[in-house]
Amino acid sequence: MMRRLMTIPPYAWTLAFLPGLRVFGGNIERLSVSWLFFCLAVSCAIYFAGRAILRAIVKDPNVADLLWGLFFVCVMVGGFFFPTRGNELLWIGLCAAAGVAVASAVPLRRIAAGAITVFAGVGCAVPALHMLTSSVWFERPAIRQMTAHAFAELPQPSAATKADRRDIYYLIFDRYARADQLKDIYAFDNSYFIEQLKARGLHVAEQSFSNYQRTTHSLISSLNLDYLYGLDGEATQDSQDWLPLYEMLQDFRLRRFLDQQGYRFHFFGSWWEPTRLNRLADVNHNLLAIPEPFRVMLDHSLIPFLTQAVGVRVFDHRLVQCQRSQRAFAELRELAASPHEGPRFIFAHLLVPHPPFVMDKNGRCIDAEEARTHTRAENYTQQVQYTNREILKFLDVALGGPGAKPIIVIQSDEGPWPKRFAGDEITTLGMDVTPADWREATRAELVEKMAILNALYLPDRTLPALSETASPVNTFRTVLREYFGVPLAPLEDRQIIFESAQRLYRFHDVTEELAGGIARYPARGRTAQRPQ
Repeated sequence: MMRRLMTIPPYAWTLAFLPGLRVFGGNIERLSVSWLFFCLAVSCAIYFAGRAILRAIVKDPNVADLLWGLFFVCVMVGGFFFPTRGNELLWIGLCAAAGVAVASAVPLRRIAAGAITVFAGVGCAVPALHMLTSSVWFERPAIRQMTAHAFAELPQPSAATKADRRDIYYLIFDRYARADQLKDIYAFDNSYFIEQLKARGLHVAEQSFSNYQRTTHSLISSLNLDYLYGLDGEATQDSQDWLPLYEMLQDFRLRRFLDQQGYRFHFFGSWWEPTRLNRLADVNHNLLAIPEPFRVMLDHSLIPFLTQAVGVRVFDHRLVQCQRSQRAFAELRELAASPHEGPRFIFAHLLVPHPPFVMDKNGRCIDAEEARTHTRAENYTQQVQYTNREILKFLDVALGGPGAKPIIVIQSDEGPWPKRFAGDEITTLGMDVTPADWREATRAELVEKMAILNALYLPDRTLPALSETASPVNTFRTVLREYFGVPLAPLEDRQIIFESAQRLYRFHDVTEELAGGIARYPARGRTAQRPQ
């Protein structure tokens, strides 16, 4: 075994580690350490499996190692360093020429081996150095301690109260804009859909804002029925560590409460890693739930291009996203129509009409070339129209059957990105396309980002009219109070932004500004505080 290991050239190890290190090293603040081992295991498995195959074909093992090293650089590594997307044929041609030259010209082999060794060594050293010097490792334990104690457990129903344990659907349609924003910015009249929701008995808060401007903070707030005041402390002031926030999307107060009430938890996931699966769900629903670090590794490689060239589209993330949305709506309808014992909590995070723009208004999957023939507004509103149609079909199934009607919450967690921040919304998947300092956003941009769809179906309850400005932080306070008798007072509806991806836990209250009142920062850097 030792003799065999000694025959492996040094560049083989660095090349094998390179894709995994690049993915993890560029996402330290979003991934746990276990993902480092996953990324390294995957990239090493690909490298050494291919190396073994080529050594069995090529008689000279040294030539086989060198050719495989070149091939691995071209197929798995090049996209991390060079603009290969859109230039795949040119890149393949250059790599093929390099392979032929190395195979036929002996003097070039030593030069090529040295070049690969230096390239791979430097390529590994940069992310490794970033990992070793990152402040995330020192901040994360304290932040996790804060997140663990950010919210007290919810009170339980009183013994005198008989809980009305209906099915609960919490359906999040990511980046679905409020009707007035659709009309003003996208020239799309959504009034027919809003009227159809009302005709089916849903209350629509037509002036609703999200409580936070991005998915992570927004969902943590709504799923825990409170604001994130407990996360704004000395340990978090300059942190860019997303991971403790992502972990809060797995376990939250609403799930724990409903679990104690005997609910079965169904989770509909997305391509986004924090909501790809829920480890605490009884049933996970997702199509091709490939771990996002592995997908990022593939997206920087030529594997999707090569597989699609031979008609295999399993790694075509645009097509899979289209099919995932179709499957999710079909399974939601099947779930609503299926007989079952005991109550169910169905939480779905659906990335429609969220980019990339992958379908037309009828749900037909479209390729990137077709999407580019339309304007941004046309692409976005096509996906809105598809989403509208599928929501109404689901409601007709969920509300059309016999027996007790379910509680249904239909919301978006955030609005679309303002145009100057939007970037590539056709091919990009799973990346923040433009760094944004939200303190510099205009009022109109913040309104666009935080004005959301918010509709509730609360069966068999005669309630005072819900406020037109009702926000998601109070949604399940209302549900638990009305159906379970839990003494939860409503909170004041507030809108809060975090500063940027570099300061995730610095919060500023922008409620008055969004309402057209006072300027955002009477005193620069004012932090949102819990109301007394």
